[in-house]
Amino acid sequence: MNRWRIIHLILCGLSLAGSLLAVYPAPTYRLWLLSILVTEYGHWLFLVAVALALAGLRGGWPGSAGAAMAVMAGMLFLRPAYQAWRMAATLPAAMERALGTLPPPSGDLLPSPFSLGALWRGPATATPAPAHLEFARHGDQSLTLDFYAGAKPGPSPVVVVIHGGGWNSGSPREFEALNQCLAQAGYAVAAIEYRLAPRWTWPAPREDVLAAVKYLRAHAEQLGLDGSRVVLLGRSAGGQIAEAVAYGAHDPGIRGCIAFYAPADLAFAFQYAEPGDILNTRKLLVDYLGFTLDEMPAQYADASGYALAGAASCPTLLLHGRNDPLVWPRQSERLDARLTRLNVPHFLLELDWATHGFDFNPTGPAGQLSTYTVLTFLARVTAVHPPPST
Repeated sequence: MNRWRIIHLILCGLSLAGSLLAVYPAPTYRLWLLSILVTEYGHWLFLVAVALALAGLRGGWPGSAGAAMAVMAGMLFLRPAYQAWRMAATLPAAMERALGTLPPPSGDLLPSPFSLGALWRGPATATPAPAHLEFARHGDQSLTLDFYAGAKPGPSPVVVVIHGGGWNSGSPREFEALNQCLAQAGYAVAAIEYRLAPRWTWPAPREDVLAAVKYLRAHAEQLGLDGSRVVLLGRSAGGQIAEAVAYGAHDPGIRGCIAFYAPADLAFAFQYAEPGDILNTRKLLVDYLGFTLDEMPAQYADASGYALAGAASCPTLLLHGRNDPLVWPRQSERLDARLTRLNVPHFLLELDWATHGFDFNPTGPAGQLSTYTVLTFLARVTAVHPPPST
C-alpha cells in the first residue's frame, strides 16, 4: 500500500468520524465548535466527501474502503439540510396552530422557511453600520448599544438583542447578520451590552436591559421607533436574561420574548449539572448569582424564566437544538410545557441535528429555519392590531 492510499484512507476515516457530529452531541468544547461546522456548513463538506469518494475509485481495496467511508460521511453531512427541508413543509402550519392566525406577508418580511439554493449563497447585503449609543453608566463603566434603524417608514417595533457568553463574556456585535436582516424587514434593533460576572451579579443584567428599554422609549421619536412594541431576543445566557426580564417586568409594552438555546431554570441547571461538564456549570452559576443553590434558592428563582412565568406572560418563541451539549434541551422543553399549562401563546422550534450556536451561519439549515421563525413570530406579536390567538 503506497503512501497516497494510506493518506486517502486516513482522510476518509476522519471525514466519517467528523460527520458523526451531525448525529451525536459533541463531548468536548473543541468538538462542539467543530459540530457547528459539520451541521451548518455540511453541504460544503459534502463536496469534500464526494471528492474523496471519487479519488478512491481506482485505488484497489484500500481506495474502495475509503470511498465507502466517504460516501457514508457525505450522506451524514447532508443530513441537516435534508431534515431542514422536511421540517420546512410543516413549519408555517405548526406556528399558526401555536400562535393563531398570522398577519399576511408584507414584501420580504416573511421569507420561505428553507431554500436549497440559499445554502450556497452568503448572507444578504449588509445594512448601514449601526449607531453606537450610550444608554447607561455605572461608575467608570459605560454601557452602549448598537442601534440599527428599521428600513421601512413609520415608527418601527424594536427588538432588544441580548448577547450570550456564559454571563462573563460576549459582545453585542455577535450574530450581526440577524440584526441586519431584522432591520431590512422593518424592525429597529438595539443590540445591548450588560454588566458581566463575576464583577457584577444578578440582578445587574436585568437592570441594564430595563435601562436600555427606558432609554429607547425616551428617544423613540429621534430613533424612529415605537416604544410600545418591544421584543426581547437573547441567545444562551442572553436568552435567560430575556426570559427573566420579559416575565418579571410585567410591562405590557414588551410584546414578546425570543430565547435561543437558553437555560430557563437556573435551579434545575445547578441541580443537574454534572461534575466536569463542558462549561463547569456550577461555577458559572455561582459567579453569576453570587451563591450556591442551597445558600440562596430565591436568587435562582428570581433569575429563572421558568419560575417567573405566569398566565399573563408575553408570547414566547423558544429555539433549541437537540444535540446541544452546553445547555440541556430539557431547559426549553420544560419551559414549553409550563407555558402550555399556563395557556401562554408560544412556540418551540426544536431541531434534531442542531447544536449550541446553530444560527451562526444565517444561510445554513438551522439559520434559515430560525430566521423564518423569528420573522414570523415578530410579525404576529408586533402587529398593531394582532389577530386573535387560537
